[in-house]
Amino acid sequence: MADWRWARGLLAGAVAVLAPLLLGCHDSSNNRVEETHSGPRQVELQTHLEWSEGSTQLYAIIGAGWPPSGLQRTSWQEGTNYSIEPRVSIKSVRLLDDGMTLCLTTAEQAPGTRYQVRYTPKVSFPAPPLEGFPQNPVLTAVAVDATHVVVVPDTHHQERVDWADASSYRFEPPLAVHSAQVSADGRLVRLTTAEQEASASYKLRVGGIATPIVR
Repeated sequence: MADWRWARGLLAGAVAVLAPLLLGCHDSSNNRVEETHSGPRQVELQTHLEWSEGSTQLYAIIGAGWPPSGLQRTSWQEGTNYSIEPRVSIKSVRLLDDGMTLCLTTAEQAPGTRYQVRYTPKVSFPAPPLEGFPQNPVLTAVAVDATHVVVVPDTHHQERVDWADASSYRFEPPLAVHSAQVSADGRLVRLTTAEQEASASYKLRVGGIATPIVR
C-alpha cells in the first residue's frame, strides 16, 4: 500500500509540474497569428527586344499571345502602365496585328540611345514567354514606313536563312527588296523595299513560309 501511495504522489507531482507547460503550449498554439497572403503579387513584364524608328517611335516585342487573357484591353493601351529606361515619357501605345509587337509613341528620344520597355500591370498575371512559330524562321515583320520593313528572326532558326542576302526575301504581292541590313547583334534585319502601296496587305515569304506584314 505504501508503494502505491508513493507512486500516486509521484504522478501527482509530475502532473503539477507539467500541466502549466502543456497548457502554455496549447494556449500559444491557439493564439498564434498565421502568416496570410493577400494574393499573387503583380508581375513586371520586361520586353524581349526594342528598336527606335525616328525620334518618337519605339517598337517592342512582347511575345505571342499578348495581351494575356483576363487583362482588360484598356490596361495595356494606357501609357501610364509602362516605363522606359532611360526615362522618356510615353504618349500612346498600340498593339500591332501580330499580337506581339507594341508601337509606343514617345517624347523626343536621345539619338543613339537604346531603350528598355517595362510593363507593370494593374492586374496580376503570369508573364507570357516569347514564342516563335516552330517552322517559321521569322517571328514578325513590321512595316515602319513606306520603304522599310523590320524583320525579327526567330533565334531558333537563324541558321536556316542568309539574312543579309536580299534575295532571301520575297513579298506577296510582289515588292522589290533593294537591300537587307542585319543589326550588329543579329536580332533585327532592316529591309529597304520599293514604295509600298498603303492599301496593300503584304506577306513576307522567307524559307518558304509567309508572314503577314504588320503596320
